[in-house]
Amino acid sequence: MRLLEWTTGPELIADTPKTQFLSQPDAIINIEALKSGETGGLMNKIEANSRPLDSISDVKSGLVAYEVGKGTPPQTREMKDARIYHTTTPKTGFSKYLDGRDVCRYSIDWSGEFIKYGRNLAAPRDDFDLYQRHGF
Repeated sequence: MRLLEWTTGPELIADTPKTQFLSQPDAIINIEALKSGETGGLMNKIEANSRPLDSISDVKSGLVAYEVGKGTPPQTREMKDARIYHTTTPKTGFSKYLDGRDVCRYSIDWSGEFIKYGRNLAAPRDDFDLYQRHGF
Protein backbone atom coordinates (compact mmCIF):
# COMPACT_ATOMS: atom_id res chain seq x y z
CA MET A 1 0.00 0.00 0.00
CA ARG A 2 1.42 3.36 -0.97
CA LEU A 3 0.60 6.27 1.30
CA LEU A 4 1.00 9.73 -0.16
CA GLU A 5 0.76 13.20 1.34
CA TRP A 6 -0.07 16.26 -0.70
CA THR A 7 1.96 19.40 0.01
CA THR A 8 2.95 21.05 -3.27
CA GLY A 9 2.48 17.73 -4.99
CA PRO A 10 2.16 14.08 -4.04
CA GLU A 11 4.95 12.90 -1.72
CA LEU A 12 5.46 9.25 -0.84
CA ILE A 13 5.25 8.68 2.91
CA ALA A 14 5.45 4.91 2.94
CA ASP A 15 5.18 1.87 0.75
CA THR A 16 3.99 -0.74 3.22
CA PRO A 17 2.20 -4.08 2.93
CA LYS A 18 -1.51 -3.64 3.67
CA THR A 19 -1.32 -6.57 6.12
CA GLN A 20 0.61 -4.26 8.47
CA PHE A 21 -2.48 -2.05 8.81
CA LEU A 22 -5.06 -4.81 8.75
CA SER A 23 -3.35 -6.54 11.69
CA GLN A 24 -3.73 -3.39 13.84
CA PRO A 25 -6.78 -2.95 16.09
CA ASP A 26 -9.42 -1.06 14.09
CA ALA A 27 -7.03 -1.03 11.08
CA ILE A 28 -5.77 2.44 12.03
CA ILE A 29 -3.26 4.17 9.76
CA ASN A 30 -1.03 6.47 11.83
CA ILE A 31 0.44 8.92 9.33
CA GLU A 32 2.80 10.58 11.84
CA ALA A 33 4.30 7.22 12.88
CA LEU A 34 4.85 6.35 9.22
CA LYS A 35 6.56 9.71 8.57
CA SER A 36 8.97 9.20 11.46
CA GLY A 37 9.72 5.61 10.46
CA GLU A 38 8.35 4.20 13.71
CA THR A 39 5.68 1.98 12.23
CA GLY A 40 4.35 0.38 15.34
CA GLY A 41 7.07 -1.47 17.22
CA LEU A 42 6.59 0.60 20.35
CA MET A 43 2.79 0.54 20.09
CA ASN A 44 2.81 -3.23 19.63
CA LYS A 45 4.98 -3.60 22.74
CA ILE A 46 2.70 -1.33 24.79
CA GLU A 47 -0.44 -3.15 23.66
CA ALA A 48 1.12 -6.57 24.35
CA ASN A 49 1.89 -5.53 27.93
CA SER A 50 -1.37 -3.71 28.66
CA ARG A 51 -4.81 -4.63 29.91
CA PRO A 52 -8.10 -3.23 28.64
CA LEU A 53 -9.46 -0.54 30.97
CA ASP A 54 -12.72 -2.44 31.48
CA SER A 55 -10.77 -5.38 32.95
CA ILE A 56 -9.64 -3.26 35.93
CA SER A 57 -12.44 -0.70 36.31
CA ASP A 58 -16.11 0.05 35.97
CA VAL A 59 -16.89 3.18 33.97
CA LYS A 60 -19.90 4.99 35.39
CA SER A 61 -21.46 8.41 35.12
CA GLY A 62 -20.29 10.57 37.97
CA LEU A 63 -22.44 12.15 40.60
CA VAL A 64 -24.25 15.44 40.10
CA ALA A 65 -23.61 17.59 43.14
CA TYR A 66 -25.98 20.48 42.58
CA GLU A 67 -29.33 21.07 40.89
CA VAL A 68 -32.01 23.40 42.19
CA GLY A 69 -34.91 21.43 43.70
CA LYS A 70 -32.98 18.14 43.96
CA GLY A 71 -31.39 16.46 46.98
CA THR A 72 -32.54 16.17 50.58
CA PRO A 73 -33.19 18.86 51.63
CA PRO A 74 -34.11 20.30 48.22
CA GLN A 75 -31.32 22.54 47.00
CA THR A 76 -31.87 26.25 46.43
CA ARG A 77 -30.08 28.50 43.95
CA GLU A 78 -28.12 29.99 46.87
CA MET A 79 -26.97 26.52 48.02
CA LYS A 80 -25.85 25.69 44.48
CA ASP A 81 -24.02 28.99 43.96
CA ALA A 82 -22.26 28.70 47.35
CA ARG A 83 -21.33 25.04 46.68
CA ILE A 84 -22.22 24.24 50.28
CA TYR A 85 -21.29 20.55 50.03
CA HIS A 86 -17.71 21.25 48.87
CA THR A 87 -14.73 22.32 50.97
CA THR A 88 -10.96 22.47 50.71
CA THR A 89 -10.58 21.67 54.42
CA PRO A 90 -10.93 18.05 55.61
CA LYS A 91 -14.08 17.73 57.73
CA THR A 92 -15.98 14.87 59.35
CA GLY A 93 -18.45 13.37 56.88
CA PHE A 94 -16.60 14.67 53.81
CA SER A 95 -14.66 12.56 51.28
CA LYS A 96 -12.00 13.42 48.72
CA TYR A 97 -13.64 14.67 45.53
CA LEU A 98 -12.29 14.10 42.02
CA ASP A 99 -13.67 16.44 39.41
CA GLY A 100 -13.36 15.68 35.70
CA ARG A 101 -10.49 18.15 35.40
CA ASP A 102 -8.58 16.16 38.07
CA VAL A 103 -8.46 13.03 35.91
CA CYS A 104 -5.77 13.33 33.25
CA ARG A 105 -4.60 10.88 30.61
CA TYR A 106 -1.70 9.46 32.61
CA SER A 107 -2.33 10.76 36.11
CA ILE A 108 -4.86 11.85 38.68
CA ASP A 109 -4.12 15.35 39.92
CA TRP A 110 -6.41 15.87 42.91
CA SER A 111 -7.42 19.52 43.30
CA GLY A 112 -7.71 19.23 47.09
CA GLU A 113 -11.51 19.43 47.26
CA PHE A 114 -13.72 17.39 49.56
CA ILE A 115 -17.45 16.70 49.20
CA LYS A 116 -20.20 15.75 51.64
CA TYR A 117 -21.51 12.63 49.91
CA GLY A 118 -25.08 11.44 50.47
CA ARG A 119 -28.76 12.15 49.83
CA ASN A 120 -27.96 15.87 50.06
CA LEU A 121 -26.51 15.74 46.52
CA ALA A 122 -28.68 16.30 43.47
CA ALA A 123 -27.84 12.89 41.97
CA PRO A 124 -25.64 10.68 44.14
CA ARG A 125 -24.68 7.38 42.55
CA ASP A 126 -25.86 4.38 44.56
CA ASP A 127 -25.39 1.76 41.83
CA PHE A 128 -21.70 1.18 42.60
CA ASP A 129 -19.35 1.15 45.56
CA LEU A 130 -17.83 4.63 45.70
CA TYR A 131 -14.68 3.45 47.44
CA GLN A 132 -14.13 0.16 45.62
CA ARG A 133 -10.84 -0.49 43.81
CA HIS A 134 -10.34 -3.02 41.01
CA GLY A 135 -6.91 -4.55 40.42
CA PHE A 136 -4.77 -1.57 41.38
